[in-house]
Amino acid sequence: MSGALMESLIMGGADEVLLQEWERRLEVQPDDRLYYVFVELNDASDILSMEEPVPVFKDQVEAALLQLTHGEQPFYLHEHRKRVGIIVPERILLDYPGRQREFAALLQQLLGHRSEGRVFIYFGEAVTRLADIQQAYESAKESLLFKYVFDDVGLIFYEEVSGQDLHLQYVGLEDKLYKQLVEQIEELDFGQLEASIHTLFHTFRVKLYAPEAVKLAINQFVLGVLRVLQDMDGDQDKLASLTPITEWQDHNVSLRALQGIFTDFAVESAYYIAELRKEQHKGGIQKIKAYIESNYHDNISLKSIAAKFYMNPVYLGQLFKKAYGVYFNDFLLQLRVGEAKRLLRQTDLRIYEVAERVGFGNPDYFVTQFEKTEQMTPSEYRGRLMKEAASKGTDR
Repeated sequence: MSGALMESLIMGGADEVLLQEWERRLEVQPDDRLYYVFVELNDASDILSMEEPVPVFKDQVEAALLQLTHGEQPFYLHEHRKRVGIIVPERILLDYPGRQREFAALLQQLLGHRSEGRVFIYFGEAVTRLADIQQAYESAKESLLFKYVFDDVGLIFYEEVSGQDLHLQYVGLEDKLYKQLVEQIEELDFGQLEASIHTLFHTFRVKLYAPEAVKLAINQFVLGVLRVLQDMDGDQDKLASLTPITEWQDHNVSLRALQGIFTDFAVESAYYIAELRKEQHKGGIQKIKAYIESNYHDNISLKSIAAKFYMNPVYLGQLFKKAYGVYFNDFLLQLRVGEAKRLLRQTDLRIYEVAERVGFGNPDYFVTQFEKTEQMTPSEYRGRLMKEAASKGTDR
């Protein structure tokens, strides 16, 4: 039987003569209930080589079916693009106490010994006539949508998922988790990154993410990381993990393997960002100092400047101290107090106005910090200047 004839059957285009021929060859009995079943090999192909071992796997499936049925049931295996399709009469399942589940588990086990990778099996709903096999085929396709929800076992039955009234999610990545992942990559926080990735993939399962939703979420994350690389003048083509994380959807990949691909990309990206940051820092610390000197009167902090220059705040503080022998906060305070003293000497601005001019939103805090460095308050500083001026005027 040719692939074209099978296509006509599962697409509902077979005429009566063809249906009778199929029934004869497949030994379909009048009271048979028929399933359409997909058998899929995951994690076996090299994504970089773009090769899918479907033809070889098809032979392995055929051999396993012959072993399970002792060669007493003829099958026709149809090559779909990334998996094998089979019409399975319910009659052959009667030998197994668990019916569909036990038969599928045994088939999965046999194939696991014959092939490299994880085998997933998807049962459609049963139909009572070969003429209705399109309905069984379409329901098997719906079972495919639950692939990542049941990644732990790799056995999906349409009658079970439809009976539980499970509603798949088609939403993207939660904004909070997305930002958290990117931030942990930038900060090389591998401990928290591993935990966040685990949470993400656990979410895919328990919140019933459809494959398209998983694809959307991962693409959203990848674009976010690539945007950081672009902002840092990095070259994304230097990432060996970029091809697997952008082309996995063209292959049969289990959620477990996908988590590994995702982790590889996240870790490699983190190290590359760290490398780019080191290159930037060679000449970047001078730029940061110049930026502080030009913007100290604004509401800036170690954290805000670190974010602007794509640096970890702790690391920036250490780098600044090493380069200039003074802590960042002390340097910023020196600049602000120095400018405040100039304004107190040269203008009649009120104390709260001086505070605003040099970057203090709270006048009381300004007074406290000024006194900390000068051992006198701004008012006392100005008063001392006025007394000195008056004294010198009297001396004349």
